[in-house]
Amino acid sequence: LMLGEGILSLVISYQDSEVITGCFEPKCQLTNLKIGVSFAASFILLTSIMYLYYQSNPFVRGHHAVRRDIRRGIFWSTTHWPLALGLIGSGVMIKAIFPYAAKPVPFAYVAGLSTNLAFALPTINFQRVCHPGLAFFQAPVMRGR
Repeated sequence: LMLGEGILSLVISYQDSEVITGCFEPKCQLTNLKIGVSFAASFILLTSIMYLYYQSNPFVRGHHAVRRDIRRGIFWSTTHWPLALGLIGSGVMIKAIFPYAAKPVPFAYVAGLSTNLAFALPTINFQRVCHPGLAFFQAPVMRGR
C-alpha cells in the first residue's frame, strides 16, 4: 500500500510536470526526454523495492514466519514499523527528486532518500530471514547419484 501510494503520487507529479507538447525543437525534445527518463528511473526504483518486498514473503501456507514460530512472527510484525517509515519516506523523497530531471539535486533530498532506503532495504532482508529462521543460512545438502 505504501509503495503503491508512492507510484501513484509519482504518476500525478509526472502529469503536473513541465512536459512540453506540440514543440519539435531540439531543446523541447531534450527537456521531454529528461523528464521521461527521470520518471522511468523513479518508477523502476519504486517497482523494484515493491518486488523485493513481495519476494521476501512466502505465499505458501505454513512457510510464513507467523505460522512457523511465535518469536519470528512477532519480529516480522514488529519490523513493519521501520519498514513503513522507510517506504513512505522513500516515496516522498523520490517524488521530491523527480522535478530535478537534469538539474543538480539538493543534498537534503539525496540524504533523505539514502536514509529512508537504509531503513527499508535491511528491514526487508531481515523479514526474509524471519520466515525460515536459521535454515536460511544453512547450505543445501548435495546428494550423489
